[in-house]
Amino acid sequence: MHDSHDYLHGHDHHHHDAPTDLPFAAKLTKRLENWHRHNEDHLGDYVQWVEEAADQGYPQVAAHLREVVEMTRQISDRIAKALAAAQAKK
Repeated sequence: MHDSHDYLHGHDHHHHDAPTDLPFAAKLTKRLENWHRHNEDHLGDYVQWVEEAADQGYPQVAAHLREVVEMTRQISDRIAKALAAAQAKK
């Protein structure tokens, strides 16, 4: 099902890897930046679908997706903190 997942959100996970010849700190920073951007992309989709589900008469789905939105925001916050810590170590 990976192909349909890529199709639905429009990008390929395999291109997020940093070149292997970079030092670990650069790879780590690049990976964290990519994860943060990727998570934020999903967040936008989730917010949109909360609204659409609610508008189409699916209040329970919207309620669950609101929880997903909050969890995703927490994940983005943690990734941002990890990125800041990685950059501070440089």
